[in-house]
Amino acid sequence: MKKYILIIFFPILFFCFLLDLGTISAQSTPEIILKNVEGELLKNKSNKNNEKVLMKNLSIHQNKGKVTSNGTFDLNGKKFSVAMSGDLYPVSSDSPYSKKVILGDMKSTNENYNILQFKIEKEQQGIKEEIGNYVKLSLILEEKGSGNIIHINSDISKGFFENAFKGSHNLIKRKKLSEDEVIEKTIYLLNINNKSDKIKLLPKEIKVEESGIANTNGKEHVNSQPITNSFEDIPLNTSELNRLLSDLKKSNNNVNLSDYDLPESLFKGSDWKKYTNFGSDVGWNYYAKSAQQLDKTLTQITMFQQENGFQGWYNEEKNNFEIAFTNKHGMIIEYDHHTKDINVIYYGWGLSLQDLQIAQGKLKDKNVYIAQTLNGLNLSKSSNNLIGYFVGLVPYGDKVVDLWKTLKRSKSDKLGNREKFIGSTYEEQIKMHDGKVYRASAGSLEKRHFEDEEAHVNLVSEIHSPSGYINLTWSFKTNVAANL
Repeated sequence: MKKYILIIFFPILFFCFLLDLGTISAQSTPEIILKNVEGELLKNKSNKNNEKVLMKNLSIHQNKGKVTSNGTFDLNGKKFSVAMSGDLYPVSSDSPYSKKVILGDMKSTNENYNILQFKIEKEQQGIKEEIGNYVKLSLILEEKGSGNIIHINSDISKGFFENAFKGSHNLIKRKKLSEDEVIEKTIYLLNINNKSDKIKLLPKEIKVEESGIANTNGKEHVNSQPITNSFEDIPLNTSELNRLLSDLKKSNNNVNLSDYDLPESLFKGSDWKKYTNFGSDVGWNYYAKSAQQLDKTLTQITMFQQENGFQGWYNEEKNNFEIAFTNKHGMIIEYDHHTKDINVIYYGWGLSLQDLQIAQGKLKDKNVYIAQTLNGLNLSKSSNNLIGYFVGLVPYGDKVVDLWKTLKRSKSDKLGNREKFIGSTYEEQIKMHDGKVYRASAGSLEKRHFEDEEAHVNLVSEIHSPSGYINLTWSFKTNVAANL
């Protein structure tokens, strides 16, 4: 009887032992060791004639979001070691990579190498997770002297990813970081150029000025120019760009550039890029900043509509001219040079239009401004709720040459409040302002930013025109700011 019981019980124990092993292998683990992993040496940041490098050993230990690592490498017989440490940050919030990517803000103790990127990715974008829990470690080093880049890719355990992910959340909780602060940090870490000694970084923001001419006969002309020469003007079909960005919001966060009539230069290479198109009733503007990452390029882009126009005659001699902006798309995307796939990294994180100032003017003859209103919706909040109003009060016979130099601050007011000028006709203004009349009108958002999707701002200026014909110049200035 005892012998029979033992025969039955032994297989049960063996089965339980195997089950326990399976449980342990899937458990969260704080440490991994990688051995004999081949990588690539990218000379002069080019993907041509790559040489192989061998990562002989790499140990990684994680504790509460802090990670330490030691590695030994062999490059054409030359052996070297790199020790690194840093903090882990998870990609989360409104991103398709949420809970799938962890980035390390790493520093090297080897004075000859920079750590450009330490990234752990679970289930790469566009690839379904297979049995075995697909997780990759991507390590990118830069040799300071030559600028050569070493790129290592290795499979790692899902258990380490889960441990690191929990640790990263523990760290941001201890640091009391806001959601936006974590997103800004991960955007910074995604761009390998930020940690390079050899790659010249683009400015974080650029000043832009756009202007045009409009009249009551329906004619309009646009004069688009950046205040600096740092923008690359890339003309394109704005309807196609609107379609692509719209599709990215509804098609699994992924599209292929081959399906759109758009230039690859918009999504490839490091540069500031822009284009203004007023070929239809509603104009389109886009601003973008791209940062190339080996065989991929990150791009932060904002696309907004601009509508300019007279609102029609009323009280026989009055007309209003409106300049309006509506932000339609803002996101950070990644373009694969080989496959032409475009993936979304973060929704709602387009470029920010800061210190936006909108102006119109250069009126002639008996045409004068009599009031103005600056309106806005869904603008980023500021501790100061006031906006700025500006006017161009000049001698009646003088010609306005420079619209912006003509403007002087008239008052601070709440957004949406109408500012009425003294004098409702040119005769009244001449009398009340010692021969001067209002030839220009402007509003400034001050500390509010135009950056969220469906943000809207418009300047409506009221004009008195005895002749029934108005010709004016419109313009806006802003600082376009990026996170990349």
